[in-house]
Amino acid sequence: MARDTDVGGETLAGLWRRPLAGGRSIDGWLEGRTERLLQAIAQRPVRLAIILLVCNRAIGGALYSVTEPDSDWFDGAWWVLVTQTTVGYGDFAPESFLGRATAELVMWTGILAVAILTAALAGVIAERRIERARTAAHAQTTTLDDDFDHLIARLESDTQYLSEHLRRLKDVTNDPRVVAALADANLAKEKGL
Repeated sequence: MARDTDVGGETLAGLWRRPLAGGRSIDGWLEGRTERLLQAIAQRPVRLAIILLVCNRAIGGALYSVTEPDSDWFDGAWWVLVTQTTVGYGDFAPESFLGRATAELVMWTGILAVAILTAALAGVIAERRIERARTAAHAQTTTLDDDFDHLIARLESDTQYLSEHLRRLKDVTNDPRVVAALADANLAKEKGL
């Protein structure tokens, strides 16, 4: 018994991957087209988003004025703007099938354009933050180098200070009175006193 996904004995997944005339499957063809589209968007995202918004408003406004009775292009352009921004006042709404199909196109195009603009803005912000962090890291590295020089100088001076005090302590411990007192303390310790 054939499943719902069978078409002439072959599953839809099999048809999807079957080579076309050029040797590529539908899946491979779509993947290639999607990659080319993404590369085109990445080259000039802001320009593309603005073109999408402007064309969407002009064409959507014209289609609205043609498909909806008693409306002109200005009503359509207003409706497109309200739809694109998802405000949806409700003062204009398509009633015909073609008008609603236009609305769907306007909505998806508006969402895509806003997503592209948001991603482009996020990319610029991230790029600036990375550059600031890189500049700050370079400044810190310069400061860190100076800090090492200061630390080395301090260790050298502290070593000299410690050396002087250790010599004085040695001189004190070589004093016959100190030697005698230490010997008495050791003797008392051995006797358990």
